[in-house]
Amino acid sequence: DRLIGFARATSDGIYRAVIWDVVIHPDYQGAGLGRKLVQTVLGHPKMNRVERIYLMTTHHQTFYQRIGFECNSSTTMVLYNPLVAD
Repeated sequence: DRLIGFARATSDGIYRAVIWDVVIHPDYQGAGLGRKLVQTVLGHPKMNRVERIYLMTTHHQTFYQRIGFECNSSTTMVLYNPLVAD
């Protein structure tokens, strides 16, 4: 009856997909739930056949590298909206 984790992703089902968030409640981290969520997302029919799956993360690169993600310096552009305060 309690949400302890979630993952959010988008995909066009053919060329590109993005995993935006994978969140596990701190009390449940380290039990393999994050890995299971990522594997479930990657196995989804809209994700498992795309050419490239991108990942948005700033702090846990090592976790994702163990799953098979690689650093990619060729897609590092971002547009910060000046109308949105930090």
